[in-house]
Amino acid sequence: MKLIYVMDPYCGWCYGASEQVEKLAAHYGDQLQLEVLPAGMWAGSNARPQSSHLARYIQSHDLQVANRTGAKFTDVYFRTLQDASRVLDSEIPSRAIVTVSDKWPALLLTFIHAIQHARFVDGKDLSNDDTYIAIAESLGIPADQFLQHFHSDAMRLQTLRTFEKAATYAHSYPSILMVKGTKLIPIEQGYETAETIIRKINQRFNEAYDINLN
Repeated sequence: MKLIYVMDPYCGWCYGASEQVEKLAAHYGDQLQLEVLPAGMWAGSNARPQSSHLARYIQSHDLQVANRTGAKFTDVYFRTLQDASRVLDSEIPSRAIVTVSDKWPALLLTFIHAIQHARFVDGKDLSNDDTYIAIAESLGIPADQFLQHFHSDAMRLQTLRTFEKAATYAHSYPSILMVKGTKLIPIEQGYETAETIIRKINQRFNEAYDINLN
């Protein structure tokens, strides 16, 4: 079974859904091939410096996420939203995710959650190499190897290709799609519990299987 998970490291709802995605992966274990596609929500021409107006917009959504999912957002994080020296550029954390997906795939979901925790709990800057060095070292990834790949032209190109691929599957995040044969079946758009997602997957998997039999 293959699932495609479209997300963005700056997406509050994706942070809220992270525990559910980890439960999903644990439930299916080796039965599941999970392809994670960072979508580049704030990348390219959409990258922008933080501002008081943007901070109000982001915080209002994050409070909805907290109320719906129970995800923790700290006062430290909310204060960093007022820092106009910070630039929201999804390409940078997405490139970190693409790097780990390519070089250390077994650590991918743990690495993604650590990036989200760094921003939404610790208030770290996702444009700063030090953020990723600390995460890499905590997971046993040699920092020098990580940085070598992270800053390579190959990873930059692969990240842009990932954005293009993600755009063919979804325009809102988080989104989960199931690949069954030649079928691409939407499973989740927005936040749902792991139990609901699993029920939908099993239902659609059986439906697709019955169609193939007939």
